[in-house]
Amino acid sequence: MSPSQSDIVLLWILRLLALITSIIVVLITGFLLLEALPILRQVGWLRFVSDPSWHPGEGL
Repeated sequence: MSPSQSDIVLLWILRLLALITSIIVVLITGFLLLEALPILRQVGWLRFVSDPSWHPGEGL
């Protein structure tokens, strides 16, 4: 049983939407990393992910 023309069109539409979604996720991740770079450089990556303390109001 071969797929119909509408099945093929649907398949390509879904592939395109999956690609667009992946690109959006990559762009959001890149934006978040770029915005976090200053603090990661100041504090350091290891301390940033392993330090249990949290001081959200410090330095305001």
